[in-house]
Amino acid sequence: RPVFEPTSFDTFSLPTKLDKLAEMVYNSHKALVTTPGFRWTFEQRGIAECIERSMLGWADGWMVIPFFDDQHGVIGAYARAGEGVQRVTGQRFTHPQGQNNLMYAPDWALLRDTGKPLAIVFGLIDALVVSRLRPAFLPLFLGQLVNVQAVPVRAVRDAYHGAAYVYAE
Repeated sequence: RPVFEPTSFDTFSLPTKLDKLAEMVYNSHKALVTTPGFRWTFEQRGIAECIERSMLGWADGWMVIPFFDDQHGVIGAYARAGEGVQRVTGQRFTHPQGQNNLMYAPDWALLRDTGKPLAIVFGLIDALVVSRLRPAFLPLFLGQLVNVQAVPVRAVRDAYHGAAYVYAE
């Protein structure tokens, strides 16, 4: 049975102003690539090879996952608590307060190739893991429970102009 997990901004928060958020994204990425000990969480989750391509970062015990537009400009971010932070605070995810729901695309080039089918997965970490296989895909997550039958495959297919498939866990 799914459990609703409200987002808290009490223990760690991402900046709400886009310029400050972009600065934090770049600084957390630099911290991750220059401090090898921070990689273990990414290695455990099978996404270490995504660090450079997706510009993942590490800040105060949190994995920072930036959202980019198709020109590679930062448009938002999500943070996933590391194991220790989650154990102490009970918090798993956070995002900039007031951030709208955004489409996460680990690799925009794959989305431009409409000759490949589009895979739709559920979750950011799932999206990063699947991105290693190099298919085009989009994650559906954003802290909301998703009814697989209600996923707007036709709308996604119309926007993508190719075949779209939904993969539940």
